[in-house]
Amino acid sequence: MKKYSFLFILFTGFCISSKAQVKIGGTPGAPDISSVLELDGGTNKGLLLPRMTKQNMMDIQNPATGLAIFATDEQAIYVRLAGSWEKQAPFTLPYYGLYNYELASTFKIENNSPTGTAISGITTAGVGIDGQSNTGIGGFFNANANGRALITGLGRVGIGTYSPTAILHIDGTNQTGNTLTIVDDQDPFILLQKAGIAKGFLQTLGDDFKLGTVLTNPTGSFIVRTGNADRLFLDNTGLLGIGNPADGARLYVDATNTSSTAMIVNDQNPTIQLQNSGVNKGSLQLNGDDLRIGVNQENANGNIVFRINGADRINIDNAGDMTIGSIANKDASLSTFAANDAVNTKANIDLQSNYGSTHGPNIKFTGRSPATTQLGSITNFSDFMEFRSGVGTARGFRFKTNDKEVIRVSSNGNMGVTTRLGVGTISPAALLHIDGYNNGNYTEGEIVRIQGFNPIMQFMNVTSNVGFIQAAGGNLTIGTNINTVGDVILRTAGADRVFLKNNGKFFIGGDLTFSSEFTLAAKGKIAGSEFVVKTVASWPDYVFAEGYKLKSLEVTEAFIKANKHLPNIPSAAEIEKNGLELGDMQKRMMEKIEELTLYLIEANKEIQILKKQMEERK
Repeated sequence: MKKYSFLFILFTGFCISSKAQVKIGGTPGAPDISSVLELDGGTNKGLLLPRMTKQNMMDIQNPATGLAIFATDEQAIYVRLAGSWEKQAPFTLPYYGLYNYELASTFKIENNSPTGTAISGITTAGVGIDGQSNTGIGGFFNANANGRALITGLGRVGIGTYSPTAILHIDGTNQTGNTLTIVDDQDPFILLQKAGIAKGFLQTLGDDFKLGTVLTNPTGSFIVRTGNADRLFLDNTGLLGIGNPADGARLYVDATNTSSTAMIVNDQNPTIQLQNSGVNKGSLQLNGDDLRIGVNQENANGNIVFRINGADRINIDNAGDMTIGSIANKDASLSTFAANDAVNTKANIDLQSNYGSTHGPNIKFTGRSPATTQLGSITNFSDFMEFRSGVGTARGFRFKTNDKEVIRVSSNGNMGVTTRLGVGTISPAALLHIDGYNNGNYTEGEIVRIQGFNPIMQFMNVTSNVGFIQAAGGNLTIGTNINTVGDVILRTAGADRVFLKNNGKFFIGGDLTFSSEFTLAAKGKIAGSEFVVKTVASWPDYVFAEGYKLKSLEVTEAFIKANKHLPNIPSAAEIEKNGLELGDMQKRMMEKIEELTLYLIEANKEIQILKKQMEERK
């Protein structure tokens, strides 16, 4: 062996020194034009390299570049390249190579087939491909010319980056397609562990995507964090909290110290459905521009109840009737109960408006069958409360107490009151009671004013007109209507005093039926400063007329003796029976006065004659 080696080296040195081409073995002939030395062992001989252990190879001092050694302990060929031994062949497993060259890859495999694989690692239970580095980067794979697809180092894996900052760091910058795709034919599953104990997972199960905690983490919650703050909390009992952990509710939203809306539901007519044991009970829905809150058709007996401070405040039953407050027995579409006390008296209903006293709150009453019709309204307008009946229809008002109609205002404005009405008093003692005194708060001046054109007050008995008071022109008329039996009577101290009879007779002091033929009759004395009797026919000026036959005193004396009264003067019996006709009696008395005057004139003439005769006799 040493002999052949020496001859080979000697021969090689000779060839090199002479720069000749040599062929050894095989069929004699010139060596290949591209080679210095061509060895041809035929079909049963080869080249035998120096053989030693790898350690013996490593101990060679100043090995020349290109030196080849067969390491017997690894059964592999090493070549000295760039100051290090590189394992060349045979490529057997396990394979180990050491290379120290900065300008090229230590290990590079190319496969130019468009469907081939450059490198593949398969293992039954171990590691398929393992790369290590003492400087932080174990190795990388080029996906294309733009950057590395995988970098491993310090226990970290980077995809698309040289400097992974996490155990797995994926950087899809300037890349197209998905950043990460996980494909499995049995529902892909990612399990998250802490100290070897499973805590959470990500999984696609059928068409569903699941993420959360696992059975080995019974107390853990699912938490979503944004902006370095925990935002969403799903605890181990299924309670969901937004903003903070759920506080005893299935869904808890805490928007404290935020300027955002607590929750927004956006959909085509969004609906929040509430169920009890899988049965629809109530819902909250935005329908067009309307917000609907109510119970479902499946919940025919359900009510809508609004609760405040632990107590039910508003109730809308399944018939649509609303109750505000606590009312045990209600019988209306809207019933209210206000808890009044001496300190704070609350209104059952408080209607307010932004228009002040000009246009106040408005309550409308509308009928919908057979057509929508406004029946009436209550509103405040210009400091007045207005009660209006229907617009464009003949409608009025009715007020009832104890189910009895007490006031009616007809569509034409007529107002009727069927019970006592008090003005200035809350306790009327008559159908119309006007109290101007009002417990000392008396009203001076007018108490009642009736104003109109020839205003009239009509008095009726049941349905018949009996009497009236009317101001017509400058006159005040008090009387009866077309009433053949009624009188006008003035009463004082509980007694009838003055009677104006239906036939126009006027009695004072009583109903002087015995004097019905007189226009004026008085029971008792009458005093006056002046009495005038008009329209007295045949005033006795005829006594002074020519041809008046004055009875002689003898005739008159005889009449008086016979009748006990003057001629043409009623007797005492007649006066007692028929009374004294003042005008007629005044005329008769004037007749007697005038006759007496004539008697005196005649007597005076006779006296003058007698005086003259007596003077002549002297």
